[in-house]
Amino acid sequence: MNLYLENLTFSSFLFVYLNKYLKDISQNSKHIIYYIDASRIGKICGQLFGKIFRVEFQQLKFKMMDIKDENGELVRLRIPRKDLFEIQNKIIQSIEYHQLYYPKWGLNRLEEFLKKGITDGSTQDNLSCSRILYLINVIHWHNKNQITHECQFIVLRRAWFKIYKDYSSNFDVTLIEYSNILKLDLKYRIRQLIFKSPYLYIFYRNLKNRKYNSKKKSTLSKRPKLYLEGRGDVNLVNNGHHSDFFWQMNSDFDANNLLYNAKTDEVRVFGDSGIRYLDAELMAVMSSTESIQGLDPELTGLRLQANDRIIVPEGTAITTATVLSVIQSLGIAAAIYFQLTSGN
Repeated sequence: MNLYLENLTFSSFLFVYLNKYLKDISQNSKHIIYYIDASRIGKICGQLFGKIFRVEFQQLKFKMMDIKDENGELVRLRIPRKDLFEIQNKIIQSIEYHQLYYPKWGLNRLEEFLKKGITDGSTQDNLSCSRILYLINVIHWHNKNQITHECQFIVLRRAWFKIYKDYSSNFDVTLIEYSNILKLDLKYRIRQLIFKSPYLYIFYRNLKNRKYNSKKKSTLSKRPKLYLEGRGDVNLVNNGHHSDFFWQMNSDFDANNLLYNAKTDEVRVFGDSGIRYLDAELMAVMSSTESIQGLDPELTGLRLQANDRIIVPEGTAITTATVLSVIQSLGIAAAIYFQLTSGN
């Protein structure tokens, strides 16, 4: 007899031990129990008790490209094309499904949604229909090359097990289910407990990041919080006329937290509003209540006309309009970056 485990865990190992599968396998010539996946505790149990019972727990390794049916078709392609529809029809026609069926499922296409959910999930999802069907085919493929063709596949208990068992019988695989004895998944439950309690979560996060001061840091900053690129309607009077600041004047948003993309001829309109504006030609972020700092006085007084020409080192002449266009694009981005990444 060849024995296969879907997942080598403490529960599955205990099931194999209590049902005397270890004794039966020890009488075989190979003394091997194959498994698909394994937990850390399951591997330890397999290595420790395997030596005692002279049984080797070996992971079943395979390539998906090697798993083909008698027609040469890849099983991973045949299952969603054919097998899933057959299993879905058998589940819908089963007695268990009709016992669970509720007449109102037919309303609002709920029944179609539930039918689709029966076979939902990929081969990577635990307890999914696709996974169990594919693993049955893998066991059948591997068992064909063994000396004895008596094969048992131990899987975790799941819904519609009888239908899966009938499916496996077509591949000479006997499906056996077991229950997870350790239903208390400590890691999962502890995580849920921590996430439900804000104080425990903050404490856990501080320990994880090696920060032992749980006091919240102040979020107050002199940097602007919002960048506004309006249409050019600089009206700071709430008189109903068009204004880029209509929303700010009619809300509790602090004007000191606003960074506005302004044109040079609009600067004098701001007055003492406290709104920070961005002058693209000066490439600086400024406040209307403070003077311009950090700029060369000659640059602040420099204004180029659109018809002026600049001679580049290679001797090629380009118009100022092109230069200003480039400066405006790069200047706005640079000024925003330095304002948001450095303090005042």
